[in-house]
Amino acid sequence: MQPEYFYHLCSDIFGLQYSVYVDVEIRGDLTLYVNYITLDFRRHNIYDIAEKQYNLNNILVSIAYIIDDFIHDETKPAKIEYNPNGTIGELRYCTVDKSRNEYRTISKTYYNGGELFYMEYHVNHQLHNSEGPAEIYYHINGKISDERYWINGKLHNERGPAIVEYHESGAISSVEYYIYGVKIEKVDHHNS
Repeated sequence: MQPEYFYHLCSDIFGLQYSVYVDVEIRGDLTLYVNYITLDFRRHNIYDIAEKQYNLNNILVSIAYIIDDFIHDETKPAKIEYNPNGTIGELRYCTVDKSRNEYRTISKTYYNGGELFYMEYHVNHQLHNSEGPAEIYYHINGKISDERYWINGKLHNERGPAIVEYHESGAISSVEYYIYGVKIEKVDHHNS
């Protein structure tokens, strides 16, 4: 089957260019049909899903809520990606804090069986979480496997290790200390 590409363009009464596209994207061995809506040539839809992706078997691969070309939704996951078996593969929550000029994302990735595998926190496209780990990996049994603390895209934790790895039992297997991306020896907080 030969993929097709087409789009439909129309204008509203205010002269803004609204477009509805159906496009084909090839990502490695995956070919996707992508439907998206644009406003003045930016992906944008404040009322509903702005982008849907399907594989060649017409199975939904992902949906996204997009405003001004940013994946964004204040009330629900802004992007949902599905595993080949139909379970949720990733949920991405995205918000914009205009007072701080920050674009924040929290992503949750799942095993094929639906168990949480990975969480990450970003601010302005950098790993960042000032209140805890910015990356958390999980064992299939649901216990934490790794925690990584990041500030502005650099491994950093002034209160303890920046990387903590755990056995499946939950016991700590190793730790590493970083301050602003520089690996250091263990910090003694009692003599500070």
